[in-house]
Amino acid sequence: MDGTNTLPIYVTWDQVIQQDTQLLDQAMRGIRSMLRFTDGRREVKFYGPGPWSNGEYGSVPWYLDQCRMANGQIDAQKLVELQLFEPWRKQQPHIDFMLTGEDMTAKQGGQQLNFVFGLACSLVSVQSVWRFVRGASSRASALECVWLLAAHEFGHVLGLLDGNAPHADRRPGLYQRHCTNCCVMKQVMSVPEAERLVVNLRQQRRVLCPQCIPYLARAAS
Repeated sequence: MDGTNTLPIYVTWDQVIQQDTQLLDQAMRGIRSMLRFTDGRREVKFYGPGPWSNGEYGSVPWYLDQCRMANGQIDAQKLVELQLFEPWRKQQPHIDFMLTGEDMTAKQGGQQLNFVFGLACSLVSVQSVWRFVRGASSRASALECVWLLAAHEFGHVLGLLDGNAPHADRRPGLYQRHCTNCCVMKQVMSVPEAERLVVNLRQQRRVLCPQCIPYLARAAS
């Protein structure tokens, strides 16, 4: 994470989120939950759905349209790649955080997954609330799951977890770079799993587990 510890965070979202700002509020609460474990020097800039400029790379709808598959889902990997190669990134280094109300998918080991909640790398995080809004047991639970997802994916942006972490999940595939403890960095594969993890985190009054807290501080320094 050298050189990225003070990069500003550019937050964008689509029209679904624009019409339901509680979802954005919960996502931002997730980001802040993680930032408090670091030096907290990152500036957050809100750009919304756009348009910010004409033509390519000018709005969230443009990005989503480029990544829309035949079944209507959004290709999360392509969405991340488009943001990594934004024409102004070199002139304006930053971290992108995009929140969408559309369903997303990705490939794992050459196989197309049914869906993904989010996808992240060191400079980009894309996240979908689609499954939580439709599948959670209640509105309150859906909002808590949005918080969980944002904190989880932003943890990956900040450097959690690499393969050398002693508490990393050793299972292959989507479990890689995740925590085995009761922690926001634990991998969840369904809405019910996300809801159960939120309840457990609330009961234990924690965001990160005791092993992830110092690990994050080192990774994001």
